[in-house]
Amino acid sequence: MKKIWNEPWFGYLIIGAMLYGIVEWRAGGEVEKERIEVRPELVKAYLKRDEELSGRKSTEEDRSRTIESIIDEEVLLREAYAAGYDRTDPRVRKRLLTLMRSAITPVVADPSITQLQEYYQKKKSEYRSQVSYDYEHVYFSHVSEKLPEDSEGFLDTLDGVDRAAALGDPYAYGHLFKGQERERVAMYFGAEMAEGVETHAVGEWFGPVRSRVGQHYVRVLNVIEAREPLFEEVEGYMREAWRFEQIEKKQDEALLALREKYQIVSPD
Repeated sequence: MKKIWNEPWFGYLIIGAMLYGIVEWRAGGEVEKERIEVRPELVKAYLKRDEELSGRKSTEEDRSRTIESIIDEEVLLREAYAAGYDRTDPRVRKRLLTLMRSAITPVVADPSITQLQEYYQKKKSEYRSQVSYDYEHVYFSHVSEKLPEDSEGFLDTLDGVDRAAALGDPYAYGHLFKGQERERVAMYFGAEMAEGVETHAVGEWFGPVRSRVGQHYVRVLNVIEAREPLFEEVEGYMREAWRFEQIEKKQDEALLALREKYQIVSPD
């Protein structure tokens, strides 16, 4: 007589019973459902917002619809977390990070004058200005009919005129520039002009200097030497920098405290 556990159908019977048991367990309510509680104050806040937007008093129907909407939102939000959208969707992740950083950002009071002056003494070298230049130029486009054939003779001519720019072509951004550092001169007109304003004496015409837009004859009018700013000149910047530094410091402290809640495993 064959034993039933040796019969092929017996194995299928066992597997079927196991699957049935699992389905029954999942559907049988043994796993406690998450609780969603709609708080009265939240419903009241939603209704107040809607009344302000619509300009009319809310009805019982509005209240019921609002409660259903709150429930739907909470269900969808929890399902989104369960699906991992907060971890896999970069936009959601970035928004959550922004909200959390805002949540741990403290309110920092303005510094006192004493604190600000001490901060200025430590940081003023970072606000040191670079050498800058006031200069003018006479411009000629690549197709200008006024382009001088004798550059040396034209430089001599420039020394004897009051409105030198009129000898050239109109330039969209003007012919006089003030307080420009070397890097800005280079950005506008190229390295050749930047080197020229740096090396030529005040009042001396030089050129032609070639740029991407044409040719220029240039004269430096004034050199503003590099200097550290006065406290009064940067007080506003210093106040914002001090507050930002304090906020970053307190954020770092808050993050270190939050890290204590986790076991962190980093790659070697």
